[in-house]
Amino acid sequence: MDPERFPDDRDEAMAVKGMGAVYVSTSDGRRLRATSFSARDRHDVMHDLCWPFSNALQNVVAAQLDQFEMCLLIDTHSFPSKALPYEDKNLARPNIRFGYDVFHEPKELIDILKIVCKQ
Repeated sequence: MDPERFPDDRDEAMAVKGMGAVYVSTSDGRRLRATSFSARDRHDVMHDLCWPFSNALQNVVAAQLDQFEMCLLIDTHSFPSKALPYEDKNLARPNIRFGYDVFHEPKELIDILKIVCKQ
């Protein structure tokens, strides 16, 4: 389970690789389990793992908003030095990447973080 992924596979680009909110494939494309992963199995993972995590995060954000009237989540990713099997091996491997969605991108903040991380 990846709590950063969109819960609906139709909204999650990595779902086509078997790595949506609920992983059914490994990074090299192999199935995670010998038996099929049913809709019920997916529901159980979302119910037992994803939604509790999401709800806890929402509670923390709500508390910060109540106290400070603003909240900033910084979502960073590290990358292995070599491309994973599903990645383009010809692309540069970043040391760090800031994950964001365009619909709530704080452009000025992203620009500042890029400058800070290059130092």
